[in-house]
Amino acid sequence: VEEAVLPIKEEEVVKLKKEQEEANTSAKEAARKEVEEQQRREKSRVLQKEERRLAEAEEKFGGIFDQIDINGDGVMTKAELQKYVATVDEYALIDLGIQKWEIFLKEADLDGDGKLSRDEFVVFFSYGDVEVDPDHLF
Repeated sequence: VEEAVLPIKEEEVVKLKKEQEEANTSAKEAARKEVEEQQRREKSRVLQKEERRLAEAEEKFGGIFDQIDINGDGVMTKAELQKYVATVDEYALIDLGIQKWEIFLKEADLDGDGKLSRDEFVVFFSYGDVEVDPDHLF
Protein backbone atom coordinates (compact mmCIF):
# COMPACT_ATOMS: atom_id res chain seq x y z
CA VAL A 1 0.00 0.00 0.00
CA GLU A 2 1.49 3.25 -1.03
CA GLU A 3 1.12 6.21 1.19
CA ALA A 4 -0.01 9.34 -0.40
CA VAL A 5 2.39 12.21 0.06
CA LEU A 6 0.55 15.39 0.41
CA PRO A 7 2.21 18.38 -1.07
CA ILE A 8 3.43 20.94 1.44
CA LYS A 9 2.70 24.48 0.61
CA GLU A 10 5.72 26.64 0.00
CA GLU A 11 4.64 29.04 2.75
CA GLU A 12 4.65 26.19 5.24
CA VAL A 13 8.18 25.18 4.20
CA VAL A 14 9.39 28.74 4.60
CA LYS A 15 7.65 28.98 7.98
CA LEU A 16 9.22 25.70 9.19
CA LYS A 17 12.69 26.79 8.05
CA LYS A 18 12.29 30.13 9.78
CA GLU A 19 11.18 28.44 13.02
CA GLN A 20 14.17 26.07 12.82
CA GLU A 21 16.57 28.98 12.24
CA GLU A 22 15.08 30.87 15.19
CA ALA A 23 15.43 27.79 17.39
CA ASN A 24 19.06 27.36 16.28
CA THR A 25 19.77 31.03 16.91
CA SER A 26 18.22 30.83 20.38
CA ALA A 27 20.21 27.71 21.22
CA LYS A 28 23.43 29.32 20.01
CA GLU A 29 22.70 32.47 22.04
CA ALA A 30 21.96 30.42 25.16
CA ALA A 31 25.20 28.44 24.69
CA ARG A 32 27.19 31.68 24.17
CA LYS A 33 25.70 33.18 27.33
CA GLU A 34 26.52 30.03 29.31
CA VAL A 35 30.14 30.13 28.09
CA GLU A 36 30.40 33.83 29.00
CA GLU A 37 28.98 33.12 32.46
CA GLN A 38 31.47 30.27 33.00
CA GLN A 39 34.31 32.55 31.91
CA ARG A 40 33.09 35.29 34.25
CA ARG A 41 32.93 32.84 37.18
CA GLU A 42 36.42 31.54 36.39
CA LYS A 43 37.86 35.07 36.21
CA SER A 44 36.19 35.89 39.51
CA ARG A 45 37.61 32.73 41.11
CA VAL A 46 41.11 33.53 39.84
CA LEU A 47 40.87 37.14 41.05
CA GLN A 48 39.68 36.05 44.48
CA LYS A 49 42.53 33.55 44.73
CA GLU A 50 45.05 36.24 43.72
CA GLU A 51 43.57 38.69 46.20
CA ARG A 52 43.93 36.10 48.98
CA ARG A 53 47.52 35.39 47.93
CA LEU A 54 48.37 39.09 47.93
CA ALA A 55 46.69 39.64 51.30
CA GLU A 56 48.71 36.77 52.76
CA ALA A 57 51.89 38.19 51.21
CA GLU A 58 51.09 41.63 52.59
CA GLU A 59 50.62 40.18 56.06
CA LYS A 60 53.73 37.98 55.93
CA PHE A 61 56.19 40.27 54.18
CA GLY A 62 54.68 43.49 55.50
CA GLY A 63 55.38 42.19 59.00
CA ILE A 64 58.98 41.49 58.10
CA PHE A 65 59.29 44.94 56.56
CA ASP A 66 57.95 46.49 59.77
CA GLN A 67 60.69 44.70 61.74
CA ILE A 68 63.35 46.10 59.42
CA ASP A 69 61.89 49.62 59.29
CA ILE A 70 63.34 50.59 62.67
CA ASN A 71 62.02 54.16 62.78
CA GLY A 72 58.59 53.18 61.42
CA ASP A 73 58.51 55.79 58.66
CA GLY A 74 57.36 53.28 56.03
CA VAL A 75 60.68 53.36 54.19
CA MET A 76 63.51 50.87 54.50
CA THR A 77 66.92 52.46 54.21
CA LYS A 78 70.22 50.78 53.51
CA ALA A 79 71.27 51.43 57.12
CA GLU A 80 68.11 49.81 58.52
CA LEU A 81 68.61 46.77 56.30
CA GLN A 82 72.27 46.52 57.35
CA LYS A 83 71.26 46.54 61.03
CA TYR A 84 68.61 43.91 60.44
CA VAL A 85 70.94 41.66 58.43
CA ALA A 86 73.45 41.77 61.28
CA THR A 87 70.83 40.33 63.65
CA VAL A 88 69.57 37.35 61.62
CA ASP A 89 70.85 33.99 60.42
CA GLU A 90 73.62 34.49 57.84
CA TYR A 91 72.31 31.64 55.68
CA ALA A 92 68.94 33.28 55.18
CA LEU A 93 70.26 35.19 52.15
CA ILE A 94 71.18 31.93 50.48
CA ASP A 95 67.75 30.48 51.31
CA LEU A 96 66.15 33.45 49.59
CA GLY A 97 68.38 33.26 46.56
CA ILE A 98 69.78 36.69 47.38
CA GLN A 99 73.54 36.72 47.19
CA LYS A 100 74.13 40.23 48.48
CA TRP A 101 71.67 42.50 50.20
CA GLU A 102 73.01 45.45 48.18
CA ILE A 103 71.86 43.72 44.99
CA PHE A 104 68.53 42.93 46.63
CA LEU A 105 68.03 46.60 47.44
CA LYS A 106 68.77 47.59 43.86
CA GLU A 107 66.48 44.93 42.37
CA ALA A 108 63.58 45.59 44.73
CA ASP A 109 63.80 49.39 44.51
CA LEU A 110 61.21 49.86 41.74
CA ASP A 111 61.22 53.65 41.73
CA GLY A 112 65.02 53.94 41.99
CA ASP A 113 65.04 56.27 44.99
CA GLY A 114 67.63 54.19 46.88
CA LYS A 115 65.10 53.14 49.54
CA LEU A 116 62.38 50.51 49.73
CA SER A 117 58.79 51.28 50.49
CA ARG A 118 56.67 48.64 52.16
CA ASP A 119 54.90 48.05 48.83
CA GLU A 120 58.18 47.54 46.97
CA PHE A 121 59.32 45.05 49.59
CA VAL A 122 56.05 43.10 49.54
CA VAL A 123 55.89 43.10 45.74
CA PHE A 124 59.45 41.84 45.43
CA PHE A 125 58.73 38.77 47.54
CA SER A 126 55.13 38.31 46.43
CA TYR A 127 56.02 37.72 42.81
CA GLY A 128 59.14 35.67 43.29
CA ASP A 129 59.38 31.91 43.59
CA VAL A 130 60.76 32.23 47.10
CA GLU A 131 59.37 30.39 50.07
CA VAL A 132 60.46 32.52 52.97
CA ASP A 133 60.63 31.63 56.62
CA PRO A 134 60.19 35.04 58.31
CA ASP A 135 62.62 33.99 61.03
CA HIS A 136 65.34 33.41 58.44
CA LEU A 137 64.96 36.41 56.16
CA PHE A 138 68.32 38.01 55.38
